[in-house]
Amino acid sequence: LATLKLKLNFSTELSPATKLTLTKNITIFVITNRAFGQLARVLVDIRDDDGLLPLLVREDPRLTPEGHQPLPDLHHAAPGVLQQQGGHLAARHHVDELAVEPLDLSDKRVGVIGTGATGIQVIAELADKVGELKVFQRRPNWSSPLNNGPISADEMAAIRARYPEIFANCSASPGGFEHVPDRRGFWNLTAEERIETWDKLYAEPGFAISAANFPEIFLDEKANQEMSEYIANRIRDRVDDPEVAEKLIPKDHGFAMQRLPLETRYFEAYNRDNVHLVSLADAPIERITETGIQTATEHHDLDVIVYATGFDAITGGYDRIDIRGVGGQTLADAWSDGPSTYLGALTHGFPNMLMVAGPQSVSGSTNFPRAIETGVDWLTGLLVHARDHGINRVEARSEAQEQWVEEVVRAHEKLLFRRSKGWFTGYNSNVAGHQEGKIRYQAYFGGVPKYMKLISQEAAEDYPSIELV
Repeated sequence: LATLKLKLNFSTELSPATKLTLTKNITIFVITNRAFGQLARVLVDIRDDDGLLPLLVREDPRLTPEGHQPLPDLHHAAPGVLQQQGGHLAARHHVDELAVEPLDLSDKRVGVIGTGATGIQVIAELADKVGELKVFQRRPNWSSPLNNGPISADEMAAIRARYPEIFANCSASPGGFEHVPDRRGFWNLTAEERIETWDKLYAEPGFAISAANFPEIFLDEKANQEMSEYIANRIRDRVDDPEVAEKLIPKDHGFAMQRLPLETRYFEAYNRDNVHLVSLADAPIERITETGIQTATEHHDLDVIVYATGFDAITGGYDRIDIRGVGGQTLADAWSDGPSTYLGALTHGFPNMLMVAGPQSVSGSTNFPRAIETGVDWLTGLLVHARDHGINRVEARSEAQEQWVEEVVRAHEKLLFRRSKGWFTGYNSNVAGHQEGKIRYQAYFGGVPKYMKLISQEAAEDYPSIELV
């Protein structure tokens, strides 16, 4: 299960140090057979250095912890993955395992399969820590610098002093970030002025290069092509070998048309003598062997394989749980062709199932932590309303859900990435039913301000689109 954030009221006074480190010591157990005619029990085991802390979690009502947190794709990564458990390979790890199992790879021959969002971060981190690194790339992805750096005490004080302003900016911006789109008009500026703007954004931390860019790059093919060529030239500047640089530049989609990973020295990793790019477009993987990876042209001897093969995003966490609604229908069956929700918070036929940052909310399309808070606040209001009015059952009305899905589709279809091969559209070659050409409308791309207006209106009118019994 994904991480579940809880607001906790403790009967025991905690030291400041314990409060700051508490979340890393939280283990959550949730009964996985969710028949929503019954209550689900949530058990939380919290330990600090002094042992178990007392905590009571009420069995009331059924908040799902999944959000859009994905589950790893491994089984379909390549033939032989599940069969080759022995042999001479020292280890096989999906990237979600590396986070909790530190490995000494200093003298190891390591292979990383995948150059998506996770692979890009893993490769940059491993490059100077392994004996040899081979990167197996099927399709390159666009990426831009994270530009993280130390924050001085004075800078942190200034940031804290601006918290109200920062939160207000996040609520007012389409992406939920403090970055605001540049609305001067893409074609109102000269090419030189656009490049000057992009140079500035490329050097800024975080998602400025996408969230503070011209809206036209998401709507206008020519504008996106020009932006993509700018980023391609930045990649060429950072990678010494021109042939390798071209293989790292996507040709099948434009900049920011799929999830945009942020990186630190990723492209520079390929300038190292111990890092080698293996293009699977030229020689696909045929099999995982006892000693490495066999492609169509050669065998690569490896000690460790890291599967950065992606995740079953947005709905994967829900599909893995036997969630049953009215009449015994499973949620996996109800969503087999794609999720269908009301505001990304409820789904018809599954009363009392409340989703924090669920499919078709703004969680998958905007600043995720801010979207979580929005979802928690709105669902809290709904629960308080139900408690105060003696309501025991809440369920989205069918017609309201249909109208919301239509709104999700309208917002999605306006954007250039509407047919991209990424989780924005539900594409995942490792998951049955998520193949190319089958669009799953997984997130709402109408922006934070519009979403906030809609959910606030629903609450202000005492939830007319939700059946309350």
